[in-house]
Amino acid sequence: MQSVTFDSITMGWQGAGPPAAASSLAAPEAWFVNWSTGTPFGEPGPAVNEFTGFNYLAVYDCVSLIASKIAELPLVTYRASNRGRSRTPAVDRSEYQLLLTEFNPDTSAMIAREAGIAHLLTWGNSYTQIVRNRSGSKVLQLRVLGPDVVRPVRGRDNAVVYEVYRRGTGEKLTTLAPDEVLHVPGLSFDGLVGYSPIRVAKTAIRAGMAQDREAEKFVTRGIRPPGGIKFPQGRKFKDEQDAIQFRDTFRRIHSTEDSQVNVIILEDGAEWVELGVDPKSAQLLDSRKYSKKEICGMYRVPPFLVGDVDSSTSWGTGIGEQKQGFVDYCLMGWVRRVECELKRKLGRDDPDVYYRHQVEELLRGDLLKRTQAREIQHRRGVITDNEWRLDEHLDAVEGGDVRHFPLNEGRVTEEGEELAPPVAPKAPPGAPPGMPAAPPADPDRADEQQESVRRTRLAANLRRAVVSAAGRCLRKEAEQARRAAADPAGFCAWVDEFYGRHALMIGEVLGPLAGAWADAFGGPGDYPARHVDRSRAELLAAADGPPAAFADRVARLAERWQAERLADVAAEFTAGGDPCP
Repeated sequence: MQSVTFDSITMGWQGAGPPAAASSLAAPEAWFVNWSTGTPFGEPGPAVNEFTGFNYLAVYDCVSLIASKIAELPLVTYRASNRGRSRTPAVDRSEYQLLLTEFNPDTSAMIAREAGIAHLLTWGNSYTQIVRNRSGSKVLQLRVLGPDVVRPVRGRDNAVVYEVYRRGTGEKLTTLAPDEVLHVPGLSFDGLVGYSPIRVAKTAIRAGMAQDREAEKFVTRGIRPPGGIKFPQGRKFKDEQDAIQFRDTFRRIHSTEDSQVNVIILEDGAEWVELGVDPKSAQLLDSRKYSKKEICGMYRVPPFLVGDVDSSTSWGTGIGEQKQGFVDYCLMGWVRRVECELKRKLGRDDPDVYYRHQVEELLRGDLLKRTQAREIQHRRGVITDNEWRLDEHLDAVEGGDVRHFPLNEGRVTEEGEELAPPVAPKAPPGAPPGMPAAPPADPDRADEQQESVRRTRLAANLRRAVVSAAGRCLRKEAEQARRAAADPAGFCAWVDEFYGRHALMIGEVLGPLAGAWADAFGGPGDYPARHVDRSRAELLAAADGPPAAFADRVARLAERWQAERLADVAAEFTAGGDPCP
């Protein structure tokens, strides 16, 4: 059987098969020693590989930080339209919910994506199996594969396939086609298999792990600084054997299980003198900080994010700049790798589909910066009031879909034609000196604009009044209908009797408002009568059905009235001459 070796940096497979079964613990082959220890022969120190690297806290801190921050960002599938000028979430795509909610029934999307990024940061490669339906038109599941059991190889047609082996035995389980695997490599030599960051930085990691062991020994043998026993002048040992015997006796009497010196008994005028921390131990503490910074530099993580506050101002001018640098120089590189691979393997069938991490969510916890950014976008006309409110998870408001733009800037069309600037108001009488007055404007145009503004305000006020009045009427109807539903047998008679009286209230409340709208803009002047007819018809339709569920049907209808009916009213009073539909 041909033996298989591992490259000590890339962990790439060299050879044609899985690990040779002939290797054993009693007689391990060279590839097994290098793989298990992470050190070539002759190099002392702790074992360093992708598994043991997590024993070094700096590596774990950096990897877990990057992986968790990327995994917590919503990964949304979008579809571009209108020549790329607009985008909408592609909810019809099968992978939309997989990337947002769960990869498969066993793993949520965040946990699976976190594991994939962790593989990328340690092994240099991330593999995820794509499970499709038989026709290949729909993605059913995504399953994270361990990089230690996947081997990318080129077939006879030069296409890359992925061989999957059983962990521990080296048994080949299956071979996956290129479109069945999401493979995200890190920095690589051939563009196929990424370098393992752990292997690249194994010297720094091994040094840090060795320093941690020395620090552990220093703490274990006692935090008290070293000391010596000072004898009175003239007191000496008879010979070397006498000195050794005194030392051993002193250790036996005064040592404890935790290596702390407890109670010291000294005779003949002997004194205990503390010597302070030895220079070797002090140097060890400083070197541990340096090793931690090396790992932060490898992963481009600001040291303060992993607990090294001594370097909080070494990058930029403050914490805010360091956080932004973390996003720009660390996270974005990994994020774009993932997005490109998703487009290659999942969105190849639709050129308008793309995948995007919502990196702006990193500002979700900073209310001040988020508000400042939104305020600038709002002032420049990038977003509307309602778009801003929806981003803050607030309900949209009426009239909130209008964009604002600066009055002192010119505007041009796509063809380069200049648009007339909006008319600026004249400086009021008694204005402070220096306030610029508006340029002369065409009187007829100014009158038209004033009339347009007046009609817009009138329409908005009338619409608001109609919706408010209709809401009061519907609330009363819904309350009375729920009560009457307790008697299904007499419900139809109640409808006739109630709306015989309620029609008068609707006419008094909504009649003048509907008439005013019809006089100003034309349109639904007969709204009160149609309101009554619709309510009666919907209630009688709810009565036509099984008696057991009658009360529930009426209750659901009453709930819809509070939302759908009011929305219909607002839509009805925007047509027919409304200057601001």
